[in-house]
Amino acid sequence: MAIKLNQLPIVTVWYKPEETIRRVLDGKAFLGTETLLGVYTVVVAIQFPPGITLSEIDQYWWGPLYIMVISLAVASFFTQIEIYGVTAIVQWFGSLMGGVAIWDAIKAVVAWNKFTYIYFYLLWLLIRRLLLPEVFPISLARLNVYAFGLTSVDWLGLLLVVAFIGILIWRFVIYSRMIATAHQINVWRGVALALAPFTMLVVIIGAFILLLTATR
Repeated sequence: MAIKLNQLPIVTVWYKPEETIRRVLDGKAFLGTETLLGVYTVVVAIQFPPGITLSEIDQYWWGPLYIMVISLAVASFFTQIEIYGVTAIVQWFGSLMGGVAIWDAIKAVVAWNKFTYIYFYLLWLLIRRLLLPEVFPISLARLNVYAFGLTSVDWLGLLLVVAFIGILIWRFVIYSRMIATAHQINVWRGVALALAPFTMLVVIIGAFILLLTATR
């Protein structure tokens, strides 16, 4: 039986997050939690490689292998800390708010939220492709088209910034709704839980800074 594109969780998560996460938690999604987190880890590894110059890659045969192994190792370490930390906070605080989701359910929600992050990376690739002529030979940066006092590059940059902000906001909305669905609570509590890890991080960093300044 053929699967329609508009029935795939990777598509429906953008406009039917509640229905999608219910299907995921019922085991009806073809992508598992660990698979999604693996894809997210690879994306993080690609974006943040260890310090090595292009000349070193050309000079030594092990350059690309070095980058791949070290990047994946570092990305795996930090993404595991991130995933488990966020899952623990959302699951625990959610239980205090009357939520009923277990660990695996919240981890699945976090995994699908991280999966949507891949679209940020694809947009970044588009920015590099169109705006950086030193990286790509064909670039809109080579054009000098003016409109309302702005070049084509200025307009494209503005459009991409708007797209970034739009995706960021919508990702947060989707994340909050999936948390609320998993915990079986109202969406405003889902918003609070979505903000909880970031809030705790800010509090910890603020307390650390205050501690350092107080000891001087």
